[in-house]
Amino acid sequence: MEHGKRRVIIENVQPRVDGGLYPAKRSVGERVDVTAAIYGDGHDHIRAEVLYKKQGAKAWSVIELQQTFNDDWQASFYVPEKGTYLFTIQAWIDHFDTWYDGFKREAHAKVEVKVELMEGAVLLRTLGETNKELISLARKLEDIAKYQTAIDTVLSTEFTNVVHENPLRENETKLGYEVRVQV
Repeated sequence: MEHGKRRVIIENVQPRVDGGLYPAKRSVGERVDVTAAIYGDGHDHIRAEVLYKKQGAKAWSVIELQQTFNDDWQASFYVPEKGTYLFTIQAWIDHFDTWYDGFKREAHAKVEVKVELMEGAVLLRTLGETNKELISLARKLEDIAKYQTAIDTVLSTEFTNVVHENPLRENETKLGYEVRVQV
């Protein structure tokens, strides 16, 4: 995606020394607190994560960033060995989470949510092309004969977990560089 056409912006990533010219420093066993300003256009929900690894490792470890205040996000990881660690950030618009938040508000206000249930079923089918549990949930939401059961399903704690564990990653933005931490 060309610069300037992103729906999610990631700025002010910390810890960085002189804009990333030098690595941040930590001692063995210390925590690295990663912060960033992450925001997007509109009111869609954003999700974000930190990818980190020791330099030379093939696989990245992933931790979810949490929104702390307005556009500020934070996550932490530990550095167990000497060496250079790298981290980067990726963030995206999560239309499933956005839909879920709106659905809860409307359902609690006792507004008719038949169309919203159909929208949720479409999102579940998009996410669950090969996931039988998500397809089964989509069928429950589509069953208008069991309207109240469908609403109760979406308002359940189990459904909250489904939304959190199955982000709909769209308009993903990845930080254009890796940040170094010297341990």
